[in-house]
Amino acid sequence: LDKIHQSDDYFHHSKCTKDISEIFKEVGHVDGTVKVPGIILIEGVPGIGKTILSKEIVYQWAKGKLLSRKSLMFLIYLRDADSQKITSFESFVKYVSYSQVAKHVGKYITDNQGKNVTVVFDGYDELPEELRVGSFLYKMMTERIIEMPYCNVVITSRHSASAHLHDKVDLRVEILGFTNEDRKEYIVNALNSNKEKVTKLLQYLINNPAVDASCYIPLNMTILLNLFESVDSSGEIAELPKTHTEINEKFICATLSRYFKKIYNFAITFSNFSEVRSPCDGHAQGTPCIGHEKGIPFGRVLKEMAKLAFKALEKDKVVFTTSELQETCLCLESQSENWNGLGLLKAVEFFSFSSNVKSVSFNFLHFTIQEILAAYHISLMSVNDQITCMQNTFWNNRYYNTWIMYVGLTRSHLPIAFK
Repeated sequence: LDKIHQSDDYFHHSKCTKDISEIFKEVGHVDGTVKVPGIILIEGVPGIGKTILSKEIVYQWAKGKLLSRKSLMFLIYLRDADSQKITSFESFVKYVSYSQVAKHVGKYITDNQGKNVTVVFDGYDELPEELRVGSFLYKMMTERIIEMPYCNVVITSRHSASAHLHDKVDLRVEILGFTNEDRKEYIVNALNSNKEKVTKLLQYLINNPAVDASCYIPLNMTILLNLFESVDSSGEIAELPKTHTEINEKFICATLSRYFKKIYNFAITFSNFSEVRSPCDGHAQGTPCIGHEKGIPFGRVLKEMAKLAFKALEKDKVVFTTSELQETCLCLESQSENWNGLGLLKAVEFFSFSSNVKSVSFNFLHFTIQEILAAYHISLMSVNDQITCMQNTFWNNRYYNTWIMYVGLTRSHLPIAFK
């Protein structure tokens, strides 16, 4: 037990920390008289800050603090539907540059064989399974394509999806998240050095080791701070999460509550999915129905959002169109001007290189939100359907975090067959 208790310190202090600029200097090899830059794989658990780090790399480059000012750097979000249509060097150039300058960008890259060019691929784990091996994108990430054999490559991914890349890369970097000191500093700054609040939150973490253990992850710590700040003025914190899963569950409930209050000026609070009921969902007569008296069927809305999350996961998708959103979430169709997104989705407008028109796509605020909603959808299935779903998806790494969330959501009523 002592060793387990000390494992957190070992985890953080047994590995050396490095500045971003040092990472780029460490990789690469000399081919004749030319230094060939390396392939860097950045791994981390969900919410640890992989996308933030990708943006930080580009930001430091843009400020002249990283690599040469004469270099080019491109950031590609692999979750984007348009990025997944990159099937050639020409389509890559169209994706990363405006049509007016695409020809010049492509010529610069090929004339220099990719020297002084860095491509950051964010979210390898969000690529559909069929694109992770054998596709042009995969070759760009792990091999040297003929047009740019000397380019730098950076890939970010969850551990669960990147094991087969380990022998393809020159350097693996892991994002460790907050140390205990980092976390305390973050809490103090977020609470504006309010000693009473800081002490109360730190004591809460001590009293709830399951939550404490997951708050080295910046996303979890940010959500917890948001929930902590939303408690009533009496300082009652009994409703704060007690598990890793509850952090995300309560965040979704709080987001929906705020959203409907903003749209309908209707004060409502619920702290977990089981509190949301609606007669139109087939619940027994007399079951509490939050919001139904105002014509807002929260139970149906939440379940349709969960269905959307699961169906997208089934199709190996994290991005979907307006039509897909409305087909699954029937509640949204009649009042789409008010309900579009429900505070849980974000709309991304982009210029599609494949169609040369502006398009809008949707994705959940974070992939973790999609995963817990998908887990909720599974928990609502019949026991036989839950078992079938588990048999079909349990070993698929795309569902890895979803099944962790599922166990957290069903901990008090796990089907006997699973036990």
